[in-house]
Order: sequence, then C-alpha cells, then structure tokens
Amino acid sequence: MLFSANKNVKLTHDIYRSNPYPIYNDIYSGCTDKILNLSKLNFNDGGSVNGKRYIVSIWAKGITAATDYSSIVTVYGNVKKYFSPPGSTTNTSANVQLLNKSDVINGWQKLDYVFVIPQFSAPLYYAYTNLELSISSATNGFYLDDFRVQPYNSTMTCNVYDPKTLRLAAQLDDRNYATFIEYDSEGMLVRKKKETLAGIQTVQEIRKGVSK
Repeated sequence: MLFSANKNVKLTHDIYRSNPYPIYNDIYSGCTDKILNLSKLNFNDGGSVNGKRYIVSIWAKGITAATDYSSIVTVYGNVKKYFSPPGSTTNTSANVQLLNKSDVINGWQKLDYVFVIPQFSAPLYYAYTNLELSISSATNGFYLDDFRVQPYNSTMTCNVYDPKTLRLAAQLDDRNYATFIEYDSEGMLVRKKKETLAGIQTVQEIRKGVSK
C-alpha cells in the first residue's frame, strides 16, 4: 500500500469494546484514497491492558531508495479518553519506541516497535477510550506491507491467500518474515521462497514428470 508524503494511516479502536471486530462507527482517517482496516486488534477486556506492552511490526519501502527507513517512517501511539458531555478529551502517549530493524532486503526493511498502554481508568457514562496508532512519513512517500500488532510476550504466524484462486500464497513466521508459495498452471506446488537477511532465497523446488 502506497502513502504519499504527509499522509498517514490511523487506527482508532475502542479499548473497552467487548467485541474486537469493526463496527459502524469505527473511524479511519489520514488517507485520502487508501483505507487500511486495522481494527481487528483485540484490546478488549478494558483495564486489564493497563501497562501492557505490545509490538508493532511493519515492512516499509520508501519511494526514494535509502539504506535505513527508520528515520523516514514514524509510528505514533496515543490513548484518547472521550468524556460525556462531548467535547472533553484527554490524551496520553503510548510511548512507541523502535525495537529492531532489519537490513534493507530487496528494497524493503522490517521495522519493529514496542509501545505500552498507559494507565487509565474506566470511561465515564456514554464515553469511550480509544487507542490510536498512526504510521506516517513527513518527507517522503512510502509503501507499507505486512502490518501487525501483538502482545510483547507472544508469537504470531499469518497466512496470505490469493483472492482469485484461494490458494495459500504466503506464510509469515513469528518474526514477520514471509515464505512465498508458487504453483504451476495445474495448481501443484512447485516452489517455496523465503525472506532472509540475505534476501529472498529458494528453499524448496519440486519437479514432476511422467515417464513414457
């Protein structure tokens, strides 16, 4: 997904919602023509997330090539409390910090950030408490891929499916590195390639033939 300079993607998510899935009044802002649905973050169960650490992992690529995109891409976290009556709010930073960064691999760099849900109390009647995560670049446009959020002490794997064939196209491991899966015209597995620090490497190749 491409974002031009001074544009960002923002998730606004109600921490106290019992259902972590999107509902009609979820707010997405900062993108004029690209909307990234990131609201399936399970921050429900209210105050139990107080003081908990989470990891944000992304792959970024600048429109202008660079050796390090961590100085170009900014990730910001904020917890905003909305009080009743409307118009009264308080903001507390989630203190997002860069945790790890890979080398640039085929033009892309993996950036891992850690943030802490600040201490807060339950919202007042008819009020809500939102976690906002923003990813932006003030000076250069950038591409964003493989965004995910998870608790600090956890592991996560993800599957990506081809929207037309519904075949498994890629698997992302617990470090957010992808294994790409290729098929022939008959839908048979022929090759697996994996992202590594040395670039994308072929790790498995299958050839089949019928003797005559």
